[in-house]
Amino acid sequence: MTPDEAKQNARRFLEDVFNRRNLPRASEVVLDPDGVDRCRALLEASSDLRVEVLDLVSDGRKVAIRARYAGTDTGGVFPGTQPTGRPFDLEGIHVAELHDDGRFARYEGIVDLRGAMDQLRLVPSMSG
Repeated sequence: MTPDEAKQNARRFLEDVFNRRNLPRASEVVLDPDGVDRCRALLEASSDLRVEVLDLVSDGRKVAIRARYAGTDTGGVFPGTQPTGRPFDLEGIHVAELHDDGRFARYEGIVDLRGAMDQLRLVPSMSG
């Protein structure tokens, strides 16, 4: 897979699964069942979730994705929490390692969870 094909694949995955709310697409692309479960949980936690791809970098075997996630906590964004009804807007950086056929063999990421918890008022604000 070329770097451009890998980037297109990652962008299409995010658009299809999160912006079009097409969860079956996650099962087609993500090889790890836990990854599909994480996609499902995020979709269930925010009925209006939108993902905006900010940057994509690829060498053809891996894709680095910087994305913005915005929505409303309508289903409990964090496990064990009740829905707050509050909006959130955060960025994350993810790396997808691609299988030979373009599916995601591994998908790991970092998001600003503390920032999301502040926005949802799940923890005391650090800003005073």
